[in-house]
Amino acid sequence: MSIRLIIDVDRCKGCELCLDICPRQVLVISKSLNTSGSHFPQMVPGRECSGCRQCAIICPEAAIEIERISSTQQGKAPGTSRLAKKIKDGTAYRTPIRQLTAQARRQGHLTRQDIRERLKTLLDDEINLDDFVLLFREKGIDVHD
Repeated sequence: MSIRLIIDVDRCKGCELCLDICPRQVLVISKSLNTSGSHFPQMVPGRECSGCRQCAIICPEAAIEIERISSTQQGKAPGTSRLAKKIKDGTAYRTPIRQLTAQARRQGHLTRQDIRERLKTLLDDEINLDDFVLLFREKGIDVHD
């Protein structure tokens, strides 16, 4: 299993908390600026993320995500599932998913009820609660019944 570090560059405010907390020191501050004029973190080439999620947990902007990739998923383009495609194509999904991800980081987990309440208007015959539970579990978020 490998780890993919996903940084939402434009959400980052440049606080550098993630750099200080990373046990493997895999992050450095970029010389580039994002749309808000902040320097943002980037991976050091050749260093491997352990997937400890400390950077994602400490990030006040929820700009960092850790994705665990199984050996069967390696080589596949991200976002190939039906749900991932629908989320990518529909901005209505992005905000509640980010809010739930931030909530999970604060609480340490989510419940099915949390997901149901936040996404009730977005659930339909094609995309159901179990799809979202799987999505969050794939992101390494513990979901309780």
